[in-house]
Amino acid sequence: MTRQLRPSEHCLNCGHAVTTHFCPECGQENTTYRVSLGRLVGDLFEELFQLESRLWRTLWTLCRRPGLLTREYNAGRRVRYTTPLRLYLLTSVVYFFVAALMPPRVAEVGEVKVEFSKQHVDMNKLPPPKNWVDQRVREKLGMLEKYDPKEVALRVRALVVSGTPKLLAVLVPLFALLLMLFFHGYFYVEHLVLALHVHAFAFMVATLTALTRSGRVSTLGELVVVVWMFIALRDVYRQSWGRTIWKGLVLTVLYCILLGVGMIFAVLGGYFLG
Repeated sequence: MTRQLRPSEHCLNCGHAVTTHFCPECGQENTTYRVSLGRLVGDLFEELFQLESRLWRTLWTLCRRPGLLTREYNAGRRVRYTTPLRLYLLTSVVYFFVAALMPPRVAEVGEVKVEFSKQHVDMNKLPPPKNWVDQRVREKLGMLEKYDPKEVALRVRALVVSGTPKLLAVLVPLFALLLMLFFHGYFYVEHLVLALHVHAFAFMVATLTALTRSGRVSTLGELVVVVWMFIALRDVYRQSWGRTIWKGLVLTVLYCILLGVGMIFAVLGGYFLG
C-alpha cells in the first residue's frame, strides 16, 4: 500500500533532501502524516503482519534446518529473519513465563529429601560474625532448620527460575568463546550468533516440555537439543562428522559443568544473600 508523497522536499525526521518514496539518509517513509483512521489502522496491521511473518519464518528455519539460520545471518542475508538477539530474548521470555506459571511436578517436591544434623548449633555461642556476609549466612542457616523439605524444594525451584536468566546471560558469550576455541577461522561474533540460535532452540524445546510436566519428555527434549546442536555445528563449520562429534561432546560436557556450577552459585547466592 502506497501513500501520496507529502509536499515538503525534505525529510521530516532528519531534514535530508528527499525526492523518492523513502529518505536515503534515515530510511523514513516520505509520506504525509495527515492520514485517515482507516489508513492508520491499516499501517498497524501491515507492520504486525510483517513482524509476525518474519518471526514464523525464522522459527521454521531454525527448527527445519539446524545451522541454516546462522549461515544466512553470517552471510548477510538478514532482512527476512528476526535478529539472533531478539530471537533469543523472545524465546527466553516465553519459556520463563511458562516455567513460572506451571506448577511443579510431584517429583520436584515429593522426592526431595533434606536431612539436618541432629546436633543443634547455638548461634549465640559462636564468635561474632566477621562481616555482613557471615552474619547473613548465620541468619539463613537458622531459618533453614525450621523449613519443611517440600518448602525447601519449592524455594530452590523459585531460585532456579529467577537465577537462570542471569546465569544464561553469562553462559551464552562463554559458549561462543568455547566455540571459538574449538572451531577456528571465524570471528567471535559469528560464533555468538550460533550460540544465540542454540539457546533459542533450547528455550523453544524447554517451553514445550515444560507444558507436558513430564520428566521423560524433558529428558527427550534435552536429547533433541543436543542432536540439533551437533547437526548445526556440522552445517555451520563444515567439518567431518568425526571431528564434529568429538568437539560437540567436549562442548556439551564443558557447558554442563559451567551450567551446574553456575546453578549452584545462583541458588546459594540467592538464598544466603537474597
